[in-house]
This record gives sequence, structure tokens and C-alpha cells, in this order.
Amino acid sequence: MLWPEDDAFRLIKVGILRDAEAFINENPDCGLTLPDCRCVFSWVTQGLPCLSLFTPGAVRYDLNGLPAGSVTEREILHARQTCERILRFQQQKAAQAQLNAASGDGDEKND
Repeated sequence: MLWPEDDAFRLIKVGILRDAEAFINENPDCGLTLPDCRCVFSWVTQGLPCLSLFTPGAVRYDLNGLPAGSVTEREILHARQTCERILRFQQQKAAQAQLNAASGDGDEKND
């Protein structure tokens, strides 16, 4: 279910959580829970590796790894904006860490 053997990220179809819920209900001993799926889907889809897949013509996949639609221009724009926001945040954190290191103001606590 969902994760390909090559461990590469795939764009997941819109509404995949409903499909996961149906799968869990049909397979109660599968070891998955809906909250776990929601957490994983959220974590994966909001990360740079997944967001970078939003390109014109990119295909979305269902739980079985079968094509299930493609991305829209609006989704591509949103993914690009989200990537830019994440990268800006990472740059700000790195710059702040350098300033802290240069001034000797680390986050260490001395007891």
C-alpha cells in the first residue's frame, strides 16, 4: 500500500485519506490507524522532497501506486510558494545559528 519499492516519493491523489480510511475499515488487522495515516500524509506532503515534485504534468497516485489524476497549475504555484517559505525559514535559522555561534550565545544550559 502506497510506498513504492524504490522508496521514492510520489504525489498522492486528492482524497487519499478517504481511501486509506476505507482500506483500514476493510482490513482491521492491517496495523494502520487513520490518525497515523493522517500524520504521515501530512508530514510527507509538506516536505521539500514532495513539494519539489509539483511540476506541469506531474501524476498523482492512489494507494495501490496507480495513476489517479495530475496536479493543477494552482497546486504547482502553491507548492512553489511553500518551498520558498520553507527555504527562507531554513536560511533564517542558519543565519541566526551563525550569529549565536559567533557571539558565543549558544542554547546550551550550564548547571
